[in-house]
Amino acid sequence: AYLGTWGRPDFCPAAGVRVIDVADPADPQLVGVIASGEEYPDSDTDSLWVGSIDTEAFTGDVAVVAVSLCDNGEISRRQDGFRGLAIYDVTDPAKTRLLSTIHSGELTQGVHSVDATVRSDGQVLVAATVMQSLLHTEGLQGDVRLVDISDPMNPIESADWDFRRDATGDDAAEMVTTTDQEQLHAHTVAFTARGERLWVANWDAGAVLLDVGDPAAPAVANWISQVASAEGDVHSVVSDVGMGIVILSSEDLYPRSDSEHQAGWGYQSILDLTGTPISEFAAGGDPVSEGTIVGLDGYHTAHDAQLVDGRLYSSWYSSGMRIVDVSDPADPVEIGFFVPPPAVDPQGYWLAPDGSSRMAMVWEVHVSGDLIFVSDLNSGLWIVRYLGDETGDNHPY
Repeated sequence: AYLGTWGRPDFCPAAGVRVIDVADPADPQLVGVIASGEEYPDSDTDSLWVGSIDTEAFTGDVAVVAVSLCDNGEISRRQDGFRGLAIYDVTDPAKTRLLSTIHSGELTQGVHSVDATVRSDGQVLVAATVMQSLLHTEGLQGDVRLVDISDPMNPIESADWDFRRDATGDDAAEMVTTTDQEQLHAHTVAFTARGERLWVANWDAGAVLLDVGDPAAPAVANWISQVASAEGDVHSVVSDVGMGIVILSSEDLYPRSDSEHQAGWGYQSILDLTGTPISEFAAGGDPVSEGTIVGLDGYHTAHDAQLVDGRLYSSWYSSGMRIVDVSDPADPVEIGFFVPPPAVDPQGYWLAPDGSSRMAMVWEVHVSGDLIFVSDLNSGLWIVRYLGDETGDNHPY
């Protein structure tokens, strides 16, 4: 298991990516660290991809780590510190080595989200988001980057893309001219269709499906611009072509209503592949009604998700990890959950809207076989196993 680190200005542990032996999942052991603060001072490394590749240049396991600046203000971005992608050989997790780096560009804040795929032709393609790159580079480099790492020692950037610059059509043009440009950034990316297409969670612009069959010329294949009753804030996208669904997770950290925000926490929207809404799911209640949902003692918003065999495994910050059966997309049913014990943020950053300092803060969920890996910003890595099918009583974990 590979556990990243999150940081912000004045709260930047720069602990890198912890490499953890989970051969015995009941007794995980730390075996090493990559992309540490010694390598990249003042850095945030909260997104990464690890997988096996077999190309003419390299055979083994690689880790592609997103390195960004904890302080993304202009003064910090003008300094020389590295930000971008760092690629490691982790074939032997106890003896890792840096293979290469690729800088995201001067004045950028670094890579926020990364995904990778091994395509049918053997090409290893990485997608990354460099948030607000288009604005920070005065239009020269878009937020979405495509990088060929078939030779991980010599990564090659194939293209960059940005909704604000490259989306076509009257509707897109109107959104770009009428919406705050910062709210149209690319947030996360996820490959689909065996690496031929790429979902981009484009915050208030919605979700964009890019055709990346030719990685040098990404083109819009679909755009889901409107979500019923949503403020926007599309943080992540998952889809299943066989099921005919796409699920958008909106991250809304501000549950109270004002001129810029609607009432309620962020939630998940289930749509068909054309973008037509089917249903909604929120951990704890009505997705758009303040007061009927979980409360203000933490952050009860959707964040990331993984869709496996008709089940949606999602991170919901203080509402923990939720498992939802979406085999009938019109009737999503929660079948399990795991909420880590409340803990205080060791960096002293997170305080709940009601002032509480002790809470769960589940950031990411990853399903591997019968195990579910749950990372919590405040308390660390949890490894759980879902027992509902075995016991028949919807055991929470």
